[in-house]
Amino acid sequence: MRIGYSNPTFKARLAEGKYPKELTLGFENEVELMDDWDDIEDAIDRLHIKDEFLYAKEDGSLTNGVEINSHPFNFNWFLENRTILNFTSHLDRNGVAGERTCGFHIHFNRSYFSDKHQRRLLKLVYNSPRFWEKVSQRDGEDSISSFASLTNPLERMRVGELTWSRANKIVREGRTNHYDALDLRGSASTIEFRIFQGTTNPNLIQTYLEVALAMVEYTRQTPFNEITTTKFVQYVYENKALYPKAVRSNILKGKCKYRWDKYQPLTRS
Repeated sequence: MRIGYSNPTFKARLAEGKYPKELTLGFENEVELMDDWDDIEDAIDRLHIKDEFLYAKEDGSLTNGVEINSHPFNFNWFLENRTILNFTSHLDRNGVAGERTCGFHIHFNRSYFSDKHQRRLLKLVYNSPRFWEKVSQRDGEDSISSFASLTNPLERMRVGELTWSRANKIVREGRTNHYDALDLRGSASTIEFRIFQGTTNPNLIQTYLEVALAMVEYTRQTPFNEITTTKFVQYVYENKALYPKAVRSNILKGKCKYRWDKYQPLTRS
């Protein structure tokens, strides 16, 4: 795998199944080579991915690292091909890992979201910053505030809570920025959720994806005035067949069983 400087032409991977076919996700996983004397290009060059589903991209915010990014996929396709996450074992063997400054970012196709849906998603994220800090697996408030702020949108509006009218203003005027936790302008065609810690633990990567998928589906189904993180957690646990690793990991209850800084072989879904 060669490190590039721009995104390729994306090719969505889709399959039929119990998850929404029309909702696609894509991820960016920032990782660093832990030995400063080695070359990240040498470590990545030996990584070969079937069907070129993943690609490597330079990231100027990293010291001796790279982004390992995916093409878009829906979750039905992912579950049929989840062994693709075994790329993390190659990274681990070659001394590449998540560092505290690394992030794991998830993109959703914006076409899946109505304005109403975007308002609900904003409320779930920005009205509960302490909850999402714990879920993020990042170490400390400084790390998340620098790269995935959970407070900037409200601070820019000089308010303490996101009401329907305030969320509507953000959606209509595009009032999110690149380093906000949830960026409605993630790219020309995506919404970006940025809170998670970069990792080479494949179980944690699947957990992240399930939490993100659950966020989208919970807010799609729930009226704005009824959205809370407490009810979101309840929704996930009531639908544990859809989100097994999100439940098994305990990530939504503050003590995730999967370490972001330790490789663990991929277990059953």
